[in-house]
Amino acid sequence: LSFSGCLEPAAEDRPGIDEVRAFLSHGGGGGLAKKASYKSGRVRIERSFSALSLTILPDGPGGSLSMASFAVAWNVFIFIWTRGALISAGPLFAAFSLPFWFAGANLGKQAMQSFHDARCQDQLVIRKNEYVYRRELPKSVVRGGGGERVSRESRGSRRDLKLLTINELYRANDQAVGAVALRGKEGKFYLGAGLPEDDLKVIYLEIE
Repeated sequence: LSFSGCLEPAAEDRPGIDEVRAFLSHGGGGGLAKKASYKSGRVRIERSFSALSLTILPDGPGGSLSMASFAVAWNVFIFIWTRGALISAGPLFAAFSLPFWFAGANLGKQAMQSFHDARCQDQLVIRKNEYVYRRELPKSVVRGGGGERVSRESRGSRRDLKLLTINELYRANDQAVGAVALRGKEGKFYLGAGLPEDDLKVIYLEIE
């Protein structure tokens, strides 16, 4: 039994991108409001006269665990096939499994990245003259600890921040996993990995 579907609004219940932009630009319905906010699933957006704040809350482990299970099953199957091929036909025949081992390694890497992203909280604050990107992750991810969270932060001048595009990072269960790509003072980074496409478009348009 999974409750993950209860936490995300259904596709038909999500506001359109134009509705979101209109809502934020008019201060949540009040033209004189100094601050507007928007919430959808894991996305939190706050816009004021002086700053734009985008927060991506941590996700549940459901999606990353299913992907990890598939990666383990794939590699176990390839191991059994390769072992049988070595015993029955020798190394030359077993070498045909090499592309599948590379695919299995890539699946494992993607599963680890998905699990890591699901436990992180990202925040990007853009002000008139600077930006601050902060990623909070469980201490256990960094150096093996309890429930504490560790924050990694980078900042720079507003003119150093460049909005790039919405990138497909990898595919999980035959579904594209995308994120908004940006370039800052310390290099390229991604915001919103694993969010629905509509949420990524809202984030992109707000930064734009």
